[in-house]
Amino acid sequence: MNELPGSDMLGIIAVLKKWRRPIISLVIVATVIASIVAILLPKKYSSTAVVFPVNSMLADKSRLFNSNIQQLYSEYGGSDDLDHLYAIVSSYTVFGFITDSFHLIEHYRINGVPEKARDVAVKRLKKNTDIIKSENGELRIEVWDKDNKMAADIANAMLYKIQSISKDIMWQANIATLNALRKDQSQTITDTGHIARSSGPALSTERVSFDKEIRELEVSLDAAPPVFVVLEKPVPSFEAGKPRIWMIIVGTFLLSAFFAIIAALIAERSKR
Repeated sequence: MNELPGSDMLGIIAVLKKWRRPIISLVIVATVIASIVAILLPKKYSSTAVVFPVNSMLADKSRLFNSNIQQLYSEYGGSDDLDHLYAIVSSYTVFGFITDSFHLIEHYRINGVPEKARDVAVKRLKKNTDIIKSENGELRIEVWDKDNKMAADIANAMLYKIQSISKDIMWQANIATLNALRKDQSQTITDTGHIARSSGPALSTERVSFDKEIRELEVSLDAAPPVFVVLEKPVPSFEAGKPRIWMIIVGTFLLSAFFAIIAALIAERSKR
């Protein structure tokens, strides 16, 4: 059986020498085309926000009014707090808010029915946004846009919306508790008044107890801490991050060289 060119190192070298011109031509053409395309691609700028979650237990009124357990609360949030932030920033509510606030339908030049155009704009924004939970417990939000200032403004607006939604959730839960306390206070005072038939000690004790609970809850609402701390504030970038022209050129050169060599070996083998 005849030994095929390319079956050993000398054979491969012989094939490459024979097919060197087509290989070199193919690599040059592919690299030049990739270079032109990379240069013509629209530039995109990124702006990054890095935040660290705050311990949600800091919003507990016990932290403010019970000195014995204040030291038990760490200021830094855990994985649950990080997941909470991630879920909010990834929600359609946040992306819809940004889409409407920055008129992204017009910014992205999307045509069509308004409702569908809005969904397309939201999907485009999601594609242009990288949300990453780091191993250190940080949340990284990176926004890409053809306008460097727009990228930074969108990232900052996302931080504002996360904070707003988180506080709304906390507020609604506490308001529900506050309303329940006030209802119980009213009912208990009424019942106690019927039993005591006066505003005697029993009624005074119940009223003081409920007033204390309500006052503490109202104070905790006003003193609620932010849900995250900004470690890196989004700012406009003055150097485009995409396309990565040199990576495209080098990658195309290597891939085209690899496939050209494989094609030459296959073509030579097929002649045998």
